[in-house]
Amino acid sequence: MQEDAATLERVQRELFGAANQTSCVSTVITPVFCQTAVEMGRRWLGWMALQHDDLGEAERDFGSAVGAGWRDWVLGRKAFTFANYREAAVQYRKAIEESPKDEPASFAERLGPPWNYPSRLIDLGAAQLLAGDADEAIATLDTAAKAQPENARILFLRARAKELAGQQDAALADYNMASRTAYASAKDLASGEAHLYRGILLYRRKDYQHAEDEFSSALNFEIPATLRPDAVAWRHLAAVAAGSCEASRQNLERTLAATSPFFPKDEARKKMSGCPTTSAETRR
Repeated sequence: MQEDAATLERVQRELFGAANQTSCVSTVITPVFCQTAVEMGRRWLGWMALQHDDLGEAERDFGSAVGAGWRDWVLGRKAFTFANYREAAVQYRKAIEESPKDEPASFAERLGPPWNYPSRLIDLGAAQLLAGDADEAIATLDTAAKAQPENARILFLRARAKELAGQQDAALADYNMASRTAYASAKDLASGEAHLYRGILLYRRKDYQHAEDEFSSALNFEIPATLRPDAVAWRHLAAVAAGSCEASRQNLERTLAATSPFFPKDEARKKMSGCPTTSAETRR
């Protein structure tokens, strides 16, 4: 990992030097191709900044990437970071509409960073979901699922969108499919992500005890760091829903701050408020 980081740092320095040269004079390549190559260098710097969530640097690097979708994408990422999901969805859609859908026609354009169209659709669907546009999110995620049928995250987000749209049976089917897809993609059938999605499926079926077991399994297996806080909160929520209010309510309350925006916080707070008062609280 240290070698990879050092290599990346060296590449960034070299790209920065090449992309910020004052002139483009060469006897080997044409000035037009040289300028295009310099622009591609700036885009790679922006892409690297995006990987490190350095949105300010990414916005500067993509400043001249007109018509490629990158600058709008960074604006969408910034809006999403500040929980302005409706604006994020607007900027994401604009970026996708501006970006090339096919293989770049010129060799110079092929030198640029990958756009990854299916991944962009996932982010757009997530923003639409959080903005309350469940039907739009479902349509976007349908397209993403066709492009990446092996991606369990798409199915999870679509299930959440279908829940909000009132399509409960369809949502359960997607949670089940998300779990199965995650298992199929896992090494040795050990997937914390798969257990998480199966736990949500069981929770929605009101099988709280088995749901809690699945959430515990999710935490015992390898699971993406971004999903761990949600898995912890889901485990405590399942315990609260099963009637274990004494400690689980306090644990759930402590973990809510760390959850992602996809975790149903309002539902969790409602469950906590429905817990009977503890004996210690009654004595006071």
